[in-house]
Amino acid sequence: MAEVIATVRPLIDDLVGAANNRGRIPGFRALVAAVQIAIPGASRDSIARIATRVKAGGRELEKPLAV
Repeated sequence: MAEVIATVRPLIDDLVGAANNRGRIPGFRALVAAVQIAIPGASRDSIARIATRVKAGGRELEKPLAV
């Protein structure tokens, strides 16, 4: 599920705008729909939890590496 989220989320963010919405994921309904196409039966709660982890992991990747 994390791979699907990591793939489709940037595309959805580009379409709806990636403005910070108090920690909420812009286009969450579209994200849920995309994940449920790839993984039928995936719950909104599971998608939200994993999307939050994927988002946090992306922030870790954006930090410069200590040399």
